[in-house]
Amino acid sequence: MKLQNLCAGVRPSCPNLKSREAFIDGLFEAAGQKPHISVSYKRNLCNGNKPFTIDQKQPLRSRDNLQSLITFFMTEIADTLIGKVIAAFGIPEKDPPKKKPLCIALAHQMRLLIESDTEDVSDIMTVEYQKAKNEMATGSDPVQPTMQPLYPGDSIYMKSAWRPVYSVGLDQVFEHTWVFDNVGTQTWSGRRLFFSNHDEVRPRAETNYVDIPDTPPNHTATVSVHIDPRSFEKRSECLWIMVDDQGRNCFPHGSQFTIIVDVTFQTGS
Repeated sequence: MKLQNLCAGVRPSCPNLKSREAFIDGLFEAAGQKPHISVSYKRNLCNGNKPFTIDQKQPLRSRDNLQSLITFFMTEIADTLIGKVIAAFGIPEKDPPKKKPLCIALAHQMRLLIESDTEDVSDIMTVEYQKAKNEMATGSDPVQPTMQPLYPGDSIYMKSAWRPVYSVGLDQVFEHTWVFDNVGTQTWSGRRLFFSNHDEVRPRAETNYVDIPDTPPNHTATVSVHIDPRSFEKRSECLWIMVDDQGRNCFPHGSQFTIIVDVTFQTGS
């Protein structure tokens, strides 16, 4: 399932969103933030001619947006066209189609697209539709906060490169700098970046924990670390996460900060 497939299945049944760019704006706003891309890119993103990149996904990650996405689909999909949307996604349904389970499934599918580093993800529409439908039939709440940050309202936007690649020679120590915006409602205090897979990759950092200065909402934090590739020709992905003062992952369902180290023999190394 790609973003273009979701758009193709839903947009024709949203009569108030008359253009592809309007649909993308509404969808992204429901997910957390309108995209900072051109009108032509929005059109091509909707029809699959432009990619749904990590840079576009990152501001939408680790947000408490399940309910807002459900509300978007509930509001925009015409009641008379629910069956059309269900058929577009190949969901088997012998009974009259149910709008809320459909919109819950769409919200989960969109969140999976946002959280994945790849454009193509598993199609979970049928599973999530049937799950929501069954839970509603038993009187339970199918909308579970399964992908929330550790602290409610916490959110992060990376201003520096999302997956920077460093092509370095043997023993060529380099410095990486992260620049984060605190775009949530929580003040970051006692936060650190943790090199979570340091025991699985060859490169070594000067420290596996990098302190983040206290950062209130709507402020920026800048932190740096030196990394040593350690005389080994290989491409490695160094994974960093933000943790609190107890070592807990602040964004357990997203916002894993990757530094790619591509080590090759170079003349003079």
